[in-house]
Amino acid sequence: MARSKGLRLLTILCMLGTILLGFSLLSGTALALDNWTAKNTGGFGNPHNLEVRAMAEYNSKLYAGTANNTFSGGLGCEVWCFDGITWTQVVGQSPPGTPGTGPGFGDVNNFSVYRMAVLGSYLYAGTENQFGCQVWRFDGASWAEIVGQGAAGTPTGPGFGKTANIAVHSMAADGTYLYAGTNNFGDGCEVWRFDGASWAEIVGQGAVGTPGTGPGFGDSNNGCAHSSACLGANLYVGTYNNGGCEVWRFDGTNWTQVLGQGAAGTPTGNGFGDPLNITAWAMAAFDTNIYVGTERGKPQLEGTAQNAAEHASLGSGGQLMSGEHVAVFAPGDGCQVWRFDGTNWSEVVGQSPDGTPGTGPGFGDPGNEVVLFLAVSNNFLYAGTGNSSGCQVWSYDRNSWIQSAQSGFGANNIEAFCGAHAFGTLFIGTGKISGSEVWALPYTFYFAEGYTGSNFREYLCLGNPFSITANVNITYLFPDGTTQPQTVTIAPDSHTTVFVNGVVGPDKEVSCKLEADLPIMAERPMYFNYDGGLDGGDDAVGSTGTSTIWYFAEGYTGPGFEEWICVLNPQDQAADLTFNFQTEEDGVKAVTGQSVPAHSRRSFKVNDLLGSNFQTSLRLDSNLPVVAERPMYFNYQGTSSWNWTGGHCVMGAASLAYQYSFAEGTTRPGFEEWLTLQNPNSDAISINAVYRFGSGQGDPVTASYTVEGGKRSTIYVPQAVGTDKDVSVTLSSSSPFLAERPMYFLYTGFGVNWNGGHCVIGATAAATNWFFAEGYTGANFQEWLCLENPGDTKAVAELDYYTQEHGALDPRQVEVPAKSRVTLYVNDSAGPNLQLSTRVRVLSGPSIVVERPMYFNYDGVWSGGHDAAGYVP
Repeated sequence: MARSKGLRLLTILCMLGTILLGFSLLSGTALALDNWTAKNTGGFGNPHNLEVRAMAEYNSKLYAGTANNTFSGGLGCEVWCFDGITWTQVVGQSPPGTPGTGPGFGDVNNFSVYRMAVLGSYLYAGTENQFGCQVWRFDGASWAEIVGQGAAGTPTGPGFGKTANIAVHSMAADGTYLYAGTNNFGDGCEVWRFDGASWAEIVGQGAVGTPGTGPGFGDSNNGCAHSSACLGANLYVGTYNNGGCEVWRFDGTNWTQVLGQGAAGTPTGNGFGDPLNITAWAMAAFDTNIYVGTERGKPQLEGTAQNAAEHASLGSGGQLMSGEHVAVFAPGDGCQVWRFDGTNWSEVVGQSPDGTPGTGPGFGDPGNEVVLFLAVSNNFLYAGTGNSSGCQVWSYDRNSWIQSAQSGFGANNIEAFCGAHAFGTLFIGTGKISGSEVWALPYTFYFAEGYTGSNFREYLCLGNPFSITANVNITYLFPDGTTQPQTVTIAPDSHTTVFVNGVVGPDKEVSCKLEADLPIMAERPMYFNYDGGLDGGDDAVGSTGTSTIWYFAEGYTGPGFEEWICVLNPQDQAADLTFNFQTEEDGVKAVTGQSVPAHSRRSFKVNDLLGSNFQTSLRLDSNLPVVAERPMYFNYQGTSSWNWTGGHCVMGAASLAYQYSFAEGTTRPGFEEWLTLQNPNSDAISINAVYRFGSGQGDPVTASYTVEGGKRSTIYVPQAVGTDKDVSVTLSSSSPFLAERPMYFLYTGFGVNWNGGHCVIGATAAATNWFFAEGYTGANFQEWLCLENPGDTKAVAELDYYTQEHGALDPRQVEVPAKSRVTLYVNDSAGPNLQLSTRVRVLSGPSIVVERPMYFNYDGVWSGGHDAAGYVP
């Protein structure tokens, strides 16, 4: 019988008894290692949890599934949940045999949770089981079996009705469907699609040998659908094949082979032209590309003299491989990583000579025989390896690969098996014979902009939604390369405000980096009278990472507008910049020759770099990872010579998306709302808009806009939907783009008369949990929450206010009708005279989108407003 692909460590124990463990850095290579922290050791207190196989963020918590096999003394897989402070067991805590919460979900044969994914309001977990895989669904309170509980031979029976489907080796979700790929070494792998109610077989239902839809995509040697990822409207699936791996693409209707169809020895041939690339083990979408990490080896014949001899040769010279296709690796070989742009494949790891750090086979170390995971976090692509001398983690910034973690994390971990982005950072689950571990990068925020000059007041607002004190280390960075530290504590369930002028002193251009021991949230409001006449304020949510690319959809250098780009370079070398402006008037205009010294920041005036009278978007490229923001100051004339003065600021977007949502928006008198749409692609794209309104203001309105390649377009929203409406909008396209929403106003709420403007980049998805660090309901400040529900049923949300004065207030609730939006006045909801952070959490119903506009007369002198899209923890 075919053996299961995987308990790698258990396979090693059975075959070898002992393993040479240790760690080693590449000899003679200077590597920049990140500051990783162990979040769990010893297999969650059970050394039989030898591997953390799968992790996923769900409802603002991290879930981790283990491998735990009876032949090593275990009782079945477990699932654990991390809330930012403590781990709680959600599978395995009940007596053996208890459905859902017993070890192995109540079945000891479920020895591994191999994959996890989130679709809608559910977390899904796929198992490895020699009698047929299972799929379980979690709603935050209880587990329900959706594959395995049905009658044998039916789609909900064990193994989707075929016991030879012994594992769910890949899972992906595109917002509409959940996809599950199986391990079936008898007949060929299968792929199943779930719409929330029923399963449909999309690979395997065709006749044997039928390309695409037959078992194994038509080739029984494709014994495992090992990896998958969604990009745009397409699903990609990578296989195990003893003649070299394959990759297939599904557009919702048809399958197309994009790897394996070419001639032997070519990049589109099996195994990227090399049959030793037997598995497309890991896959991820990064920017607009698909990345695939391989397993290098040749299939092992089991139960033969050759098999026994090769098993005996394993150890520090051979390598660890999974059960059903134990592999021996060619000397000097190492794993590879390939990139697919939709048309062509290019090798990004493996193309350089042996031993070349980063780009040589195995990232320069032949002991890295497999890429176990690829994951995107904070604008980097991360790759984790299996290596008997200590696993490695490498980060890719689009330009180069750098080793991120000490080999084995310095603790004899031989597998970096899975990775997931949660709490604003990257978590990695490992394999270790004495019990798996979980490691994480620091909780970090960056701000590029900041100024404490005359007539500028800068603040940092920090929110701590946890029941223990948070400690924050702040590093302020100045243009001359000097830095200044500060340590701040945030009380439990509370908010803290830092007055930056009082910390660093007057007349400082300043950026900052924050590192916390808990996953807090940070914003930076500023209030000002710019250039002696443009008074107002702005606000930005901190970036959780650096990047080599930053996008801005909005920009204007016409009369009355001054646009700036502020760049923070926290690296040890100078960063060279290229400004690619995408103008409505003249297409792309590139500006080179600019740089930012190490550990420093620079401000660039776009009016000088680009010239006057341009409506522009920007793609900023850097040779090193940096942080970029765009403050703008204005005397807005608009449609009727308004003379509304102020400023706004946004943190750049480090990547593009296919959809953006804006919860806030209004076309009432005194407000002028715009959408700026950036298309950095070479061809024209079509962007579809769905506008939704407040209660009683009409049905949703749809529209479509064309944006030429390399340009940006501007939409005046009152022309699109009419006046006197509170409006939210969702924008989508089949091509990646960027959208911002600038608004200018004369705000007259509650008898005041404040003018200004604010701007935000849209949220890329609805969510069940939103957080705002900034908030103030004192005199001359009016704070609002805008909640949009794009779903088909009502949503019920809970509001948690964390105040500097009183800690956490009693929760409030609000209902948001389907396909509508609700505006909530925080001064009434929370109460007056509070400095506060806010969490909005969906209790029932679909995911929502939340923004927080604020209007003010700072110190009774500078009037304006700012707005922030919520942060998803």
